[in-house]
Amino acid sequence: MASSSSLTTGRSRRRVNLIRAPSHEDNYEGPTRYCHHRLVAPRWMAWTESNPGQRFYGCRHYYQDRGCGYFAWHDGRRLCNEVDAIHRELRKLKCRTHTRESEVRKAKNKLKIAVVALMMTWV
Repeated sequence: MASSSSLTTGRSRRRVNLIRAPSHEDNYEGPTRYCHHRLVAPRWMAWTESNPGQRFYGCRHYYQDRGCGYFAWHDGRRLCNEVDAIHRELRKLKCRTHTRESEVRKAKNKLKIAVVALMMTWV
């Protein structure tokens, strides 16, 4: 999770490596999260390319054989995932509704044809 960058100073042309260490919060607002070890799961800040600055909860022993594997995104990220899931479900429902409406139109057309054919046979 650590990322590094290098900085060159103007006069000395010396390279200095800056390492951004993963940060974590033990005292955070909201409900306390517990890992599978039943320890308070600190809230970490991700510094990966795909999730820069995103907060998540993880086992405090992550760097010791990856801990117990507990992981959960902070609510902001979870809500985005839930909204995306709702949008996907809405698209599916709209597609089903469109299909059903099409089937109803076809059935009405068949009924009209059957009524016309029945009236023709009576005449």
